[in-house]
Amino acid sequence: MSSIARGVLASFCLVVTAADNDERKLQAYGGCPMWDNTSFSDEPSPFGWPLSPNDWSFAEEGEWPHHYLACGGVRQSPVNIPLHGDTCGINRIGEPDGALKDATRYKVVSYAKVEASHYMRTVKVMDDFGTLTLKDESGNDVVYEAISAQLTAPSMHTVDGKHYAAELLVLHKPMGARDMLQEGVILSVMFDDTNGTESPLFTHFGFAPDGQGHSPSKTWAAPHYIDVAQEIKEVVKGPSYQYDGSQPVPPCHENIKYLVLGNAIPVLPAQALALEETLKCWAGGKLKRPPVKGECREIRKDTTTLGGPHFAATCEAAEAAGTSYRLAACWDLGLAEDEAASCVKSPIDLNQEMASTKESTKPTFNFASIKHARVEPSNFSLDVIPLEVGAPGPLPNFGTIMILGKKYMVRKVSVRPLSSHTYEGKRHVGEIIIEALVFGDEISTQAAMIFGQAAKEGHSNGHSNSHRRLKYAQNKDNTYGDDELHRVFISVPIKFGVESALLRQIGLPFQAYKEAIKDRHPYHIESTIDLQGGIQEALNGKWLFYSGGAVDPTCPKWGVRWLALTTPITASLTQINYLQLPVTGMDSVRFPGITLNRQEYAEQVYLDGLPMWALSWHKTCDPNAHWTYDDVHCWDVMYPTCKEGTRQSPINILTDQVEKVGNSDFLSRVDWKPVSGLKVANNGHSLQITNDMFGYIRLTGEDGFPDFYDIAQFHLHMPSEHLIDGRQFSAELHVVHTRQVAVGQEKNTYDSFPLVVLGFMFDIGEEESPFLKQFYLGQETIPNNTFKTTKHPVDLMRSFGPALNGDFYRYDGSFTTPDCHEQIKWFVFDHVFKMSLAQWETFKVEFPFAHFNRPVNKIQEHHVVKNDFKEGVEAKYDFFLGRNVGRNRLLPGEGYILFPVVASLVVMVCIMLAVFVREGRSKLESAGGLTETIGRVTYNRA
Repeated sequence: MSSIARGVLASFCLVVTAADNDERKLQAYGGCPMWDNTSFSDEPSPFGWPLSPNDWSFAEEGEWPHHYLACGGVRQSPVNIPLHGDTCGINRIGEPDGALKDATRYKVVSYAKVEASHYMRTVKVMDDFGTLTLKDESGNDVVYEAISAQLTAPSMHTVDGKHYAAELLVLHKPMGARDMLQEGVILSVMFDDTNGTESPLFTHFGFAPDGQGHSPSKTWAAPHYIDVAQEIKEVVKGPSYQYDGSQPVPPCHENIKYLVLGNAIPVLPAQALALEETLKCWAGGKLKRPPVKGECREIRKDTTTLGGPHFAATCEAAEAAGTSYRLAACWDLGLAEDEAASCVKSPIDLNQEMASTKESTKPTFNFASIKHARVEPSNFSLDVIPLEVGAPGPLPNFGTIMILGKKYMVRKVSVRPLSSHTYEGKRHVGEIIIEALVFGDEISTQAAMIFGQAAKEGHSNGHSNSHRRLKYAQNKDNTYGDDELHRVFISVPIKFGVESALLRQIGLPFQAYKEAIKDRHPYHIESTIDLQGGIQEALNGKWLFYSGGAVDPTCPKWGVRWLALTTPITASLTQINYLQLPVTGMDSVRFPGITLNRQEYAEQVYLDGLPMWALSWHKTCDPNAHWTYDDVHCWDVMYPTCKEGTRQSPINILTDQVEKVGNSDFLSRVDWKPVSGLKVANNGHSLQITNDMFGYIRLTGEDGFPDFYDIAQFHLHMPSEHLIDGRQFSAELHVVHTRQVAVGQEKNTYDSFPLVVLGFMFDIGEEESPFLKQFYLGQETIPNNTFKTTKHPVDLMRSFGPALNGDFYRYDGSFTTPDCHEQIKWFVFDHVFKMSLAQWETFKVEFPFAHFNRPVNKIQEHHVVKNDFKEGVEAKYDFFLGRNVGRNRLLPGEGYILFPVVASLVVMVCIMLAVFVREGRSKLESAGGLTETIGRVTYNRA
C-alpha cells in the first residue's frame, strides 16, 4: 500500500492496539466504532437468525464453551488441512481433481451492497450467487443455494499449518430452505499474496490494486459486479477437501459441511492489507478463531458426496455430562420414530394462508393487571410469576382464559430472545410466551409455595440447573414422558421498534436488574404489570391454533395447545440485550421446525377458530370406548343430547343475571341423618358414597303437594364443575337425590326423576376438611375399582349446615356426565368450605387427569334464580279422597253445606208423600178383629 493510501485510511480510522487482544473495545478515533459487550447485536446472522450473539470475544475463545455448548464440540471449525506430513492425513480415495468444477453454477451479482461483519470478521455480500450441486449419501443430487460471499484476512483455515493472506467463504443453504440452521455448506477459497497479482474479486468488492478502496465505513456499494464463478474457475479444477465442521463463531453449531479448495488464488498484498485494515476498524479486528486442535478429523479429498448430520458425538458427550439441555440440537437425538411423534410437535411455521378457517369459536381472554410479581431468570427465558390474585381463583394469577368451557389460569409470562416459531418463514428477535394451566394443574405447582409445602419432584419453581431430558419410558397410553400438566401457551412475537411498555414493567431495561438476570437471581416488581395493555396490539390481530408440544427439552404427556398471535409487538434492542440467560436464544431454538404438507396443515392448524377437539386428548372418537374426561368432545358425537340440549350442566352462574331473588330457606327443607359403616368407592370417575339411609329433602310439586327426594349417593369433582361469576373452586361435592313417590319404589325408574342435585364448593386453605377426610383424602389413596369403609359416621347435616342456611342458586339442568339428559333440579350453594392441599394431592394421585369435571356450557334455557325453589304453590287440603282428588272446604264457606242437607230432606218427604196409601173399612174388618188389639180403626200404611 502506498504512503498516500495509508494516510487516507488512517484519516478515517486508527487501528486498535497491537495483537488485537482487546478488539471489542476499539478506540473511537477517526470514526472507528466502539463495540459494547452486549448479549446480541442487531446484525442479522448469515446462518439464519435475525440478530447475532455479541457477548463473546475472539481473544477469549477458551470461554466460548461455558456459554455456548457446541463451541466445545468435537466437530468444530476452522481446521488445518494437512497436505503433507500430518499424522492425521487425508482420505484420498475419491474422484480425480476437479470434482467441483461441474458442481458450481454461480452467477454474477450486480449493484451489490458490501458490509463489514463484526460477527464474522468478514466483509460480506448477501445475495443470490447461484447454486452448488452435491450428492447425498444415497447418491442423489442435492442443490444448495449460494446466499452470501464473504472475504476475510488473513485466512481462517490453514494448510499444512500455514495461514494464507485471505479467504473467500461462499455460504450455501439447501434449495428451498429458509436458512442454514439445519444444514449448510461453505465453499472456502484461499488467496495467496506472494506473486503480486491483482484479484478482480477484491477489486470488485472495493479493494483496489493500489490499496486505496472506498473510504472506510461499515457499508458501501460495490464498485463493480461480483463474479465468483470467474474468480474461482481455475482453482475449482484442482483438488478439494471436504470435512464436517461448524459455524466458525458462536454458537458454533455443528451443521456445516466445508469444501476447501486446494489451490490458492493470487491477490496483491495491498488488497489483502486494505481488507485487514477495514476489518480492524469496522469489524472489530482481524483476529479470528484459530484452527481447532483435537482428535483427528476425517478430511476427504475430491468428493461431492456429503455425509449425514455430524453433531451426534458432541450431543453424546453432553448427555454423559448432563448438559445436553443446553443445546436444542441435542434434545431429540436418539428418539425412536414413535417417541419423536409423541414428544416433538413444536415449533411450526405459522402460516395464515395454509390454515383452516372452518371453525369460528374463540377463546375469551380475561387478563388482569397486578402489582406484585417475582421475576426469575431460568435457563431459557425470563419468567414473571404473579404474587397476587388477578382473577377469582385460589392462587395468584394474571387472569384467566376461557376455552371451550374450560378455565385456564394465566400463571406465568416468559420472555425469550429469538422466537421459537417462525411466522411465514420469518424468525423474530424475541417471543413472549404466556403460560396458562387448566384450573387445578397450577395448584400442585404453586400452592405448595403459598402454603409452605415442598413442590413435587419434577415441578420445581425454576431454580433447577438442568431440565429433564427427553428419554422416555413408555406410558400406558403409548405416550412418552411423565409431565401431567395441561397447558395452553399464547405466543406473542417481538420485533425491533419502540420500547415495549410490558418489558419495561418487568424490569427491562433497568440497570438495577441487569446483574440479577445475568447471575440468575430473582427480583421482585412492586409496580403495575399490565399484561393486557402490553400485548393489545397483538391481540387485535389474527391468531392461529394448533396442538403441539414444548419448545424446551421436556415432553409433556398432554402436549401443549398453542394460541399463536401473528401480529408482533415491538421492543428495543436494549431490552432484548438484557436477556443474558444461561442458554442463549440460538441454543434454545429447536430447528428445523415441524413441517406439514398443505393438507396436514389445514387439518391441524386453525385461523381465528378453535376445533371442537382443541382440549381433548384425541382428535378422533372411538364409538366403542367408554366415555372419559380426556375426550369430552366425543360426548357430543356419541350422545347427541350433550350437544343439542338447551339446559346442559354445568354452567357459569352470573349473579347479576339471575332472573329472581327470593327469600327461601333451604335448611327447613332438609331431614338428613348420620350414617355409619359407609363404603367410599373409587369408580374410575370419582370417589363416591352410595347409601339410601341418609334422609330426604322436601319440595313442593307443581300440583301443590309435597315431593320427597331421598339421598341416593354423593361424589366429588376436582376442580368444581360449576363456576360462580367466573370463579372456579378446588372441589365440588354433588349430593344426588332421587324422587320417592311410594314406599318400596325401585331406584332409577321413571318415578325417580327428576333428580335433585346439591352442589357444595371447596377451596384450598391451610386447614383440612373434616368431611373430605371421610373420603380418606389427605391420608391414603383408594385404588381404582376398590373401596374403603368410613371410620366414623358421616353427618351431612352437621357438615353442610352453614351452606344450607345461606344463599343458593337454582336452575333446571342436566347430568354432567353422558348421556347428559336434562332431568336435574340443580341447587348450587354460595358458601365455600375449606380443604387442604394434601387432600387435593391425594385426589390427584387417584385421578391424575387434571380436570375431572365437564366444561361449563353456554346459558340457554336455564332460568337461574337465587334463594328460590322454583316450586309449585303449596295448597291446603283439610279433607281429601286422594293425592289428586279432594275438595277444599274453605271455598265455598261452611254454611253452604246446609243447602244439600235440606234439599235431601225435602226430596225424602216428597217421596214418602208420593207413595203413601190410605186403608178402607172393608179391609180392616177382614183383618180378623185385629184392630182391637193393634191399632185404631183409622190405621193406614204406607
